[in-house]
Order: sequence, then structure tokens, then C-alpha cells
Amino acid sequence: MKQKNLSIPEVARLSGLPDSTIRSIISRKNKTVALEVAFKLAKGLNVSLRELNGEENIIPVDISLERKRLIREVQALPEEKLSALSAFIKFLKEAKQD
Repeated sequence: MKQKNLSIPEVARLSGLPDSTIRSIISRKNKTVALEVAFKLAKGLNVSLRELNGEENIIPVDISLERKRLIREVQALPEEKLSALSAFIKFLKEAKQD
């Protein structure tokens, strides 16, 4: 919800759930969520159940499959590999300007 910059009423409308259900989930009154509610939320937010559960980082749905694959691969890299990748990206950007 925060990543998509949506309000509670917007999430409720998109998922077909009452505002009170969304508010209850956010305030942690509900420690568990019924599977039906989870499915509605995931569908309304256009994310997977794993993403909704916080098991995966949410990747925008309007990007290509190749970009999604690359994002997941980068997210899985250890810190020391990220600095090398960052240097390579900088190199590519500079080479593109020539």
C-alpha cells in the first residue's frame, strides 16, 4: 500500500473489501488474515501472495519480464558484488555518452 502510495479507501475499493477490514489488518488487530481476504488484497494491489506476505520485494507490474528477472538477481547479490555491479553500470553509462 505504501509502495504504491495508496490510501485505505483506495485499497478497499481495489480489493473489494470494507475499509474496516483494511484498517484492522494495518492496526494488527488481526494477527492472521483469511485466505480469501489475502487473495482479494493481492489481486487488488496487483501483487503475488508472497509479495503481500513480505516474502518478496514488490516489483512494479508494468515493467518487462527481463527487467523483473534482473531486479530479482540484483536483490539476491551479496554486498561485495553490488559494488562491482555499481562500478560496471557507471562504466556503461559513461561509455554510452561517448
